[in-house]
Amino acid sequence: MKISFIAWIDYNRRSEILAQYFGASIHHISFGRRGVKWQIPIRYFVQSVRTLKALFSERPGVVFAQNPPIIILLPVAAYCFLTGSKYVIDSHTGVFTDFKKWLWLHKWLSKSKYALTTIVHNTEQEKIVQEWGVRNVVLGFSEATYPQGSDFPLKDGPTIAFSCACAPDEPMLEVFEAAKMLPHVNFYITGNYKRLDSSIMEQKPDNCEFTGFVSFDDYIGLMRKSDAMMVLTTRDGTLLSGGFEAASLEKPLIVSDWPILQDYFSSGSVYVDNKADGIVKGVQEALERQDELNVGIKQLRTKLNNEWAEAGAKVNALIHEFAESKQTTVTRQVYAETK
Repeated sequence: MKISFIAWIDYNRRSEILAQYFGASIHHISFGRRGVKWQIPIRYFVQSVRTLKALFSERPGVVFAQNPPIIILLPVAAYCFLTGSKYVIDSHTGVFTDFKKWLWLHKWLSKSKYALTTIVHNTEQEKIVQEWGVRNVVLGFSEATYPQGSDFPLKDGPTIAFSCACAPDEPMLEVFEAAKMLPHVNFYITGNYKRLDSSIMEQKPDNCEFTGFVSFDDYIGLMRKSDAMMVLTTRDGTLLSGGFEAASLEKPLIVSDWPILQDYFSSGSVYVDNKADGIVKGVQEALERQDELNVGIKQLRTKLNNEWAEAGAKVNALIHEFAESKQTTVTRQVYAETK
């Protein structure tokens, strides 16, 4: 049975990993400029047309759709209605935090007979979809194999790689303040720094360096050569892809001290309160306990890989069950026609 994965974004690493694991073709479909409100209706219309075109061209039996935006499910559901296919909703954290007003539509689409299952990232989100009475699977961590990476040039001294998107929920000013108190530590910051206000950029100390957009090989090279990775968010209930990368690359992790993150990244990690003083303490602890954290992060990777294998097997079982039922239906139809 053919499987397709649709994501309305230029690129998403998780979608790529999931597509590879489930043997799906991947379609990153985007149009226009994200964040420009007046373009939203046009973007969604064009992306819906392109989604339908891709699906009717491939004719998959199962379609994965990355959510948000939940509107992506409308053309996917239409395709499944017309072809008898099923869809899997891969729901990211923003669905439950930033787009709560659309949860009614998410619920309705999750309860549809064309929905195979809804994937969520953590147990807090699991409670929500369980209340809807829909089939669901918790699949946060996505196991991936990473290249060795390039020989990324680093300055002398301890190195912290701050993996971020320069988004509003990332405490950039606090990181700058912490860096000023740790002049001997080099901070390499990924993400599009052009998204930051000029007043924030004016506060950047010399030991903070923005990498800008770099190749994937350079990005992995930077992470591998750093002493620790840091991923921070001021938003509760959010799992961070940078944390998954730290586990996969077996790099000690400095992460915000939200309960969901402490529970998920339960070893090889240092938890900080997003304030400058807290970040300073976290960096110092990560550097001082590096050997111990290296052991812990390897144990975390093993634990998360086992959870990933279990969750992935559940989704695969549902796909195979549907494929078998569809084949049985076709066989019966052929038999009835030849009698």
